[in-house]
Amino acid sequence: QNGDDMLKIYGKNTKRGFLVTLSGSLDFQSHNDLKKFLAKELDGVRHLILNMENVDYVSSAGFGVILEAEQIMEKKGDMVLVNVQPQVLDVMEAIGFLGVLNIDNLGDYDE
Repeated sequence: QNGDDMLKIYGKNTKRGFLVTLSGSLDFQSHNDLKKFLAKELDGVRHLILNMENVDYVSSAGFGVILEAEQIMEKKGDMVLVNVQPQVLDVMEAIGFLGVLNIDNLGDYDE
């Protein structure tokens, strides 16, 4: 695995919630990094925003982590995926995730 493919994860509080910006591939190698990050950071978070702008690939393991986060967040607030790339959206549609996950590719969540 070369350094370029590694998933980078940044979290920050914004007016609209806790914004997590992902960059790279959310795959079998990296899904545990996101899982650990969210486990640590989601305490007290009511609105989770996952910025997927720089995520070019999501594997089934990666989708599993996203779904898990959604299940945690729906008990205490909400989660939204923003700036999802078209090829990732296509996969989400194919596996039936579009009806399950809240996706907003139009909103500005960076404030």
